[in-house]
Amino acid sequence: MTVFFYPHYLPHLFREPFTDNHRELARLLDTEAILLVLAFRGWGKSTLVTYAETLRLLVLGGMGGSARDLASRVDFAVLTSRTDAQTWPLVLQLRIEFEENARLAQDFGPFERGPVWQANRFALSDGREVMGRSLFSSTRGPRSLQNRRPQLWVLDDLQELKDGKNPERAEEILAYLKSTVLPAMHARRFRVRVIGTKMSEDCAIAKLEGDPHYPRFRLDAQRADGAPTEPERFPRAFLDEGPDSKKALMGSDAYSREYLNTALSRSGLVRRAWIRFYRAEDLRGPDGALPLVCGTFWDPALAPGGDCKAIVTLGAHLPSGRLYVLDAFVRRDASPDEQAAEFCRQWERAARRADSTCALGYEANGFQALLEYPIEAHREALGLPALPIRQVTHTQPKELRVAALAPLFERGAIFFLEDDVDQRTLADQWVFWPKGDKDGPDAMRGAWDLVQRLTAPVGPLIAARQSGAAEAMAAWR
Repeated sequence: MTVFFYPHYLPHLFREPFTDNHRELARLLDTEAILLVLAFRGWGKSTLVTYAETLRLLVLGGMGGSARDLASRVDFAVLTSRTDAQTWPLVLQLRIEFEENARLAQDFGPFERGPVWQANRFALSDGREVMGRSLFSSTRGPRSLQNRRPQLWVLDDLQELKDGKNPERAEEILAYLKSTVLPAMHARRFRVRVIGTKMSEDCAIAKLEGDPHYPRFRLDAQRADGAPTEPERFPRAFLDEGPDSKKALMGSDAYSREYLNTALSRSGLVRRAWIRFYRAEDLRGPDGALPLVCGTFWDPALAPGGDCKAIVTLGAHLPSGRLYVLDAFVRRDASPDEQAAEFCRQWERAARRADSTCALGYEANGFQALLEYPIEAHREALGLPALPIRQVTHTQPKELRVAALAPLFERGAIFFLEDDVDQRTLADQWVFWPKGDKDGPDAMRGAWDLVQRLTAPVGPLIAARQSGAAEAMAAWR
């Protein structure tokens, strides 16, 4: 019934023959409660999922037929796109089918108007209803006129290009899906469809594609060897061969995004491909723990909320030139006392390594007096010696300071600890830079400066402080 329904009742939308790819998508639509649909531009993913499949499920909802049809019927569907201007035409197209499609009316009608018949919402006299809601239009789930929960929610085209480098927007879209859409659905009969294009490696659609809890259908215009996946409609001459091909006219980046479902985070300071990870056992060599030169830096923020509070410990392995992120504390809601406790703990963990030297520092931002008491209290509680802390006053803009680490990322010299939540957050802040929170990368640059001061001392004052730090550490050990 599924594959027959589309071209038979909607011939004006399906003028080309169905292919194996269409049949596979139809099969997944019939079997998966949640489905992410990624297909190249022009193939017809919105036509099939947003229009045809929604209409089919609404029509079956009025048939009463077999037990299987009853189990899959939809009496209330919600369609969502990024704005009202994008959402309303989706609803209006379905309404027009109920008004004008004679073949549908003959086999499944009559379709009589209900109490609501608008461009963004309409209801049939038997209670079947379609509602359009733009993204973020409400924090609560919708209900039909008959107080039903949605059995079908289609989210189509939720992002635009500028959202690809906006971490807040990616998290907002994911939160809307997980905190608004899914909890609002019918308890036993529900289907959620997400249709979109990846705008970057870090956008919401890309994160959903990497989530094993979300089944997906993905169709690129070309296979790995360059052969087209739909050669009848989209041959090589149309795609990437010749001066008039899509690739030649659009450019490689836009073509990759729209036709190959591949979007690189090219505009940022650090690309996702440059982020590397290590495991705890990688810090042990044949002769024991790797000798590291460590720096722990605190970028304090005293007000609740607002900027992230960041504390980062870097360990430099001089023979290999590698920089390991040993510890990271990246939190938006952390009190000065919690930050001071973490600052002392990170130094303790780094200093207890048998072959490490460690320096500490924090940004001098005018609130040092508020930090001294909690640092001293936690130092005494942990039984630490007097800490060799440097107060650092930055003279360069944050953008210039942070950019200095980009070459280290590009040549694969920086490693984050695998499966550490805070370090994943720190890595994401680097990829999204300069969007979003910036304090994690800034703290990491501060830790790198401390490592450099220990490995290449400049002037007697720094050398004297390093000597004191070494003596205190040796006595404490």
